[in-house]
Parts: sequence; structure tokens; C-alpha cells
Amino acid sequence: MPASVDISELRTGARLLGFVPSPHQERFGRIANAKRDNGRPRNRRIAKTEPRRSGKTEGLLALAVGRCVERPDYYVAFSAQSGKKGRDRFLKMAVALDRWDPCTKASRSNPEGCTRPHVHRRIYRSNGGERIEWENGSVFMVLPPDPEAYRGEEYHLVILDESQETTDEDAASELLGGINPTMDTVPDAQLIVAGTAGKVRAGLLWTALEKGRRGEWGILEYAAPEHAEPVVIDPARPNDEPTMNVETLLAAHPGVGTLTSVDIIGENFDDLSLVDFQREYLGQWPPDLSVSAIDPAHWTAGAVDMRSRGDRVGLAFDVAPDGSCASLACAWRDEDGTAYVELLAHRTGVSWLPVEAHKVARAAHVPLAYDVIGQNTNPADVVSRKRPAVKLAPMNMKDMQGATQRFVAALADATLRHFDQKDLSLAAAGAGWRSVHGETARLFGHKASASSITPLTAAALALWSYDKQTATRRRRRRVRDAEEAAA
Repeated sequence: MPASVDISELRTGARLLGFVPSPHQERFGRIANAKRDNGRPRNRRIAKTEPRRSGKTEGLLALAVGRCVERPDYYVAFSAQSGKKGRDRFLKMAVALDRWDPCTKASRSNPEGCTRPHVHRRIYRSNGGERIEWENGSVFMVLPPDPEAYRGEEYHLVILDESQETTDEDAASELLGGINPTMDTVPDAQLIVAGTAGKVRAGLLWTALEKGRRGEWGILEYAAPEHAEPVVIDPARPNDEPTMNVETLLAAHPGVGTLTSVDIIGENFDDLSLVDFQREYLGQWPPDLSVSAIDPAHWTAGAVDMRSRGDRVGLAFDVAPDGSCASLACAWRDEDGTAYVELLAHRTGVSWLPVEAHKVARAAHVPLAYDVIGQNTNPADVVSRKRPAVKLAPMNMKDMQGATQRFVAALADATLRHFDQKDLSLAAAGAGWRSVHGETARLFGHKASASSITPLTAAALALWSYDKQTATRRRRRRVRDAEEAAA
């Protein structure tokens, strides 16, 4: 949106509420105030989503107050997820107005009332009648998110805040059905549907954002990309707790550095489930069956022609929970650090796996990695009894989480390549997420996926195993060098 768009109303409202608008709040003001050639609003309907602690509601209220002050006979209706929440936000705004733009009421001791040179106003705080009336005829009122509260009225601006809480499609449709007619005879009327990422991809805010993404509505969306990783796991220390991915946070949260800080959000990260942290602070909506764990564009971009393997590889297998199939994969990195994954075998059943895995691990002289949970334990036990012995590398839940994260992040960063093998590509196309550890982590989910994901899981675990081997070798080399230096 061009910087030439007039946002004086937003700045006026922010001043009256006691704050200086941040750049992202001014960006919202430009989207809301942009005009067509005929002078009408470019965006009569706007979807707006930002993470918590980014000043989302403050920006909305600043725009509304500024317009009421500068536009005579301007009517604003404000609703939150409930009448009580709307009242709470109104009372907080009223306190700020009384502090930063005082307007003394007339009384016996002060019969003239307010004599300050400003647009005089009166605040009504009674329950159910919350509103502000300005002497220029403008009104700001609080309404419950009920279609009946809007019917028969006219408004220039309607704000639906915390609209992610309206998840029922019928309820959302009924609410808009009550609001839209209030704007029919007001050419400059606007509707703003605002909130943070919700618990399900449905309802009032999600539908508004989808319309904005298609270009049907105006939109301001601050959120991390769908496949951006929320946490960081060090393969050298897989048993450590995952840490907040600061890079992802900074890319998604416009309030960091002005309204809040990385340290404060980091404290909240420790207290929230991963799903809630993603919703509240990264703007990421929980995945559903329509969301692939692997970005199709990233997968397509990562395909290359088959090439020879590196001198050393990571090796891993995975078995479907019902034992219907199993996969064996390897991974390595080139001199530039680019990762390569290759599916060595994907077959029905499990009986073939111990023989094949033992043969490949013996030839490669590397550990054979596997997830210690589920159907993987029996093939691992069979391999452990074969001679000559090969080294097994059992991986726990944190290893699996790290392997999943590393794989997806490398794809997004264009530092992972694959050979577009049919079974591996089918697994990537159909892979979905599942939450584990009480929603504090996520993995590729068998039940959430459209096809077998054992090729994908084995490939991700093979890369993780390769990186763990590399970290171990470097650590041993440092110890050896230190001992030689001491001698």
C-alpha cells in the first residue's frame, strides 16, 4: 500500500489513546484508508490477523476513535467474541481516553464543563449501553456478536474483534447476514474482521482470511509461513528440550522490539503447548486433513536427477503401525552441506526388512537408525541377532521430532534434495501432522496422512542419524586434538 495514503485519523486516534502507532499499525491504516478513483474505500471489507501482544486491538480502536473525531456523524459498532469481552475492551479504552484526552463533565462546581479546545464527548459506561458520543454527532458503540443487535441500523464502520472464536459456519453466516445490510446505504461503510489464529480452520476469521488471500477482501496478515518450524532442536543434543525458533518469531510477529520482546515471549513459550504457541505468537493455524506436512512447492523444487551417494551415509528404516509395509532409506550431505535423501526399499510386509537392512548397514559400515516406538522394535531385535553384528541406533521421541523438523526446514531452505522416487514423493504428498507430548511437539502422522509415510519417516530419520554421526565425530576430534595439545 503506498505511503501516500492519508493515515492522519489513525494517528489522531492513537494520540487520544496515549500511544504512538507502530509501523505495522500504520500499514493497517493505509489498507483501511486507501481510496478508489471515485473516492470510495478500496477495501469495503478487510480481514486482519496478528499474533498476541502486537497491538492488534489498539490499532483497530485508534482508527475508530480517530474517524469519530475527524468525521462528523460517523457511526462505529464494535463487537468482540462476547458482550462481556467487548465491554472489557471498551472500558479499557475509556480509561485511556479520560487520561490522554480528558473531557470534564459539567457539574455544580464546574457548570461550563470542559473548556479544552477539542471535540467534546461523553462516555456512557452502563452495562448494555456502552458508547461514546461526540459533539460532532459521531458515536462509538459496543454490541454483542448477535445479528439481532445489528438489524435495522446503519453503520459506517463495523469491527468484529477476536472473530476466530466464531467457528461455527452457520453462526458466522447469520452474523454477517445481520451486519451486511447495515452497510448497504452507506457508500463509505467498511467491515473489519480481526483476530488471531484460531483452533480450527473454519468460521468467521478463517473465511475472511481466505477471501483476502483470493483478493476478494482487503487483508493484513502477520503470520509465519505454514511450514515454518516453531522450534529448534540440536542434533548433537537431541535429549535437550526444544527451544523457540527466534528466526521464525521475528519473521511473524510485528510487535517484537516495540510492544514486547523475545525474552518475554520466550517465557510464555515455556508455559504453552506447541500448538497454542504457534497460534498465539506465530499466527499459524493448526493443521487439518486439508494441510500437507510437506509444502508441495518445496518438494517439487527439491527434485534432482539421481547421483552417486556420499562416502558416508545415514541409514534408517520405518515400519507402518499395522505392519502392512516398511521402508529403508539413506541420507548424506555434499561438501556444501546440501542434504540428499534416497529411498532404498519400500515393500509390503516386514519379513524382508531385517535381511535387507542388515545387508545394507554391513556394507555401509554405519549405524542403523529406527524409532524405538511401535512396530520397529521387532525388526531391530532380529537385526541385532544377525552375524556379523551391525550397530543399531535407536531413536527416541525427541530424535523423531528433531528429524521431522530438520527435514521440513531443509526443504524450505532449499538445502535438501531428493530424486523424485515414486513412493517417497507419494509419502510427501500425502503426509499430515500429528501432535505428541500433549501437543508440545509434532511428527508426521500415519493416521493423518493420505498414504504410507514410512518412506518419508525413514528418509528424515536417516538424515538426522547422519547429522548425529557428524556431530559425534567432530566432538571426538576436538577431544583428541585437546589431548594431543596437552601432551
